[in-house]
Amino acid sequence: MPKKFLVVIFVLYVIANCFNLGKLNFSYKEAKSAIISLQLNTSGNYKWQTILGKPYFKKPPLAAYYSSILFKIFGNSEFTARAGQFVFILLIVFLPLFLKEFKALDPPYFAFVFLTTAIVLMSINVYSTYAMSVFFLFLALYK
Repeated sequence: MPKKFLVVIFVLYVIANCFNLGKLNFSYKEAKSAIISLQLNTSGNYKWQTILGKPYFKKPPLAAYYSSILFKIFGNSEFTARAGQFVFILLIVFLPLFLKEFKALDPPYFAFVFLTTAIVLMSINVYSTYAMSVFFLFLALYK
């Protein structure tokens, strides 16, 4: 495929997602992570995650801290809750280009891992915390 065609498809994807970030309904996981992040900001207790005042120890706090920082900067909205994960989706798209420059992984191994996790990421829930997890998984694969 020509590179111009791929660039046009990518730009259309980014534009379509930016317009729809705040319009789609929240899934259960998105709503739960947004509530955790909002409660971090309202309570001021950044040491412990809570859901409706009850301690929540099921997930590591990195995604909640990241979302709560975005909520403080850009305000409380559904767009802001999803925009942070959308940034990680874009980073995952550009990650093969960065890894190709550093020659950090063997191409067949990287293609196998990238294609399988990208399919899983797209089939589950795009705007949940999976995008952040997959991005850091790829960073951990450096030799």
